[in-house]
Amino acid sequence: MRRVWLSLLLAAACIAAASQAALAQPASDVVTITRASMSRTSNEWPLFVAAHKGFFAREKIAVKTSVISPATITSSLIGGAVEIGFIPAYQLVLSVEKGANVVAIGQGLDPAPYFLMAPAAIKTIADLKGKTVAAATPRDVYTTVLREVLQKGGLNPDKDVKFFYGSNSNQRFAALLGGAASAGLLVPPQTGQLEEKGFHSLAFLPDLYPKLTLSLTAVRRDWAEKNSDVLRRFMRAISAANTWLNNPANRKEAIDILVKENAADVKSAAEAYDLFVVKTANYPNDGCIKTEGMEVLLKMLEQMGDVSGKPPLTKFVDKQWCPK
Repeated sequence: MRRVWLSLLLAAACIAAASQAALAQPASDVVTITRASMSRTSNEWPLFVAAHKGFFAREKIAVKTSVISPATITSSLIGGAVEIGFIPAYQLVLSVEKGANVVAIGQGLDPAPYFLMAPAAIKTIADLKGKTVAAATPRDVYTTVLREVLQKGGLNPDKDVKFFYGSNSNQRFAALLGGAASAGLLVPPQTGQLEEKGFHSLAFLPDLYPKLTLSLTAVRRDWAEKNSDVLRRFMRAISAANTWLNNPANRKEAIDILVKENAADVKSAAEAYDLFVVKTANYPNDGCIKTEGMEVLLKMLEQMGDVSGKPPLTKFVDKQWCPK
């Protein structure tokens, strides 16, 4: 009997010690990362996948994403309102040139598979004369490329059209549906949703620039250096999501995820997969930024007079946090 009591007392002591140890530990060792994005479209697909497939959970991180206007998103990153930003590439370059301590680390859109969408009544680019075209900001590279498209269509962008600035993809989608704009750059699945309502494409930007980084994933260098392990875990999760997305065996499930997260129909989401994943290969397996597109961007900004002296790519890009 004495041995039984000793065994019970020992077991109770072990349980009490374990309970005290559990209380001493934090409730969760999951690290939350704050992130900003310009819109909630197919560019967020890897984030959707990483959450749905448990790649973030496996790395013990949680990502909270806020949608911020393209005009202020980079300043939000610089100012510390967020830790990671999916931002316009040209804004990063110009900010670094002015001394901002930010750097590109991960994928964005390269090439950006944007279609210039318009209602059925607009048959050609020339039909946009006197109409309103939705764009992000006046100095945005997206806008520069859009102006080139209009010029190739026979229009003078300074005289023949009116630009509505400050819109992200979701706002351009709403503006087209509501008639506030007659044209705007959009990507699938929104393009497919518009086509269902009689809209069509006037131009496809990769036909003009097959390699061009228009957006990217960026961080502040000081935050990245202090949180290298967390950032590497984020990049590993994105890498795992991209690798999963690029596997044809996962096509149906990937489409289902986009339908759920983007309120798209299956047909439009399928078109998005075929464009983003298959045709333009927008999601590199390592999740890192594509340097060729950045080189094209720098050359364009140099021609625009926004960059001088041919600064080295390493001034704007750092791959040290890429998965090994």
